[in-house]
Amino acid sequence: LLADPAVDAVAVCASTDAHVDLLIQSVAAGKAVFCEKPVSLSLADVDRACEFAAAA
Repeated sequence: LLADPAVDAVAVCASTDAHVDLLIQSVAAGKAVFCEKPVSLSLADVDRACEFAAAA
C-alpha cells in the first residue's frame, strides 16, 4: 500500500499502540496521513511522530 504511487493518502485506523509506527512509515513513504484519536497514549511518542513529520 505505501509503495503504491497511486495511493496519495493513508487513514490510520488501528490499535492505538500501532499508530505512531504507521504514521512514521506513511510519512516516510510521502503519503498524506489521517490518524484516528488518540495518536498515542505516550506524549513522547506523539512528539516523536510530530518531529518526524515536521522534518519530512
